Amino acid sequence: MVRIFVKSSHNPFHELFSFNDLEPFIKDGDWFVMDGNLYVRSNYRKTQITLPVSMIENLQSMAKEQDITTSQLIEKIIEDYEERRDK
Repeated sequence: MVRIFVKSSHNPFHELFSFNDLEPFIKDGDWFVMDGNLYVRSNYRKTQITLPVSMIENLQSMAKEQDITTSQLIEKIIEDYEERRDK
C-alpha cells in the first residue's frame, strides 16, 4: 500500500493516479527518509501570472479538451517551445 499525503492538509487520500502523474516529482523532487518513511518533496513552485481573461479561458478550454489541468497544459506548451528552440 502506498499512502500519499498532500502538503497543504497532510491528510491521506485514496485516488487512482498513473505513474505519469508522479514521475515529475520522482525525477525532479527532493528525496529524504524520516522516521522510516520515504518522502518526496516536489520541485514545483506555485506561481501566479496575469493574462487577459480570453486567453485564460482559451487555455482552460484547451486543457479540458486534453483532459489535463491548465497548469499541465502551460507546462506542456513551454516544454514544446523549449524543444523547438533547442533544435
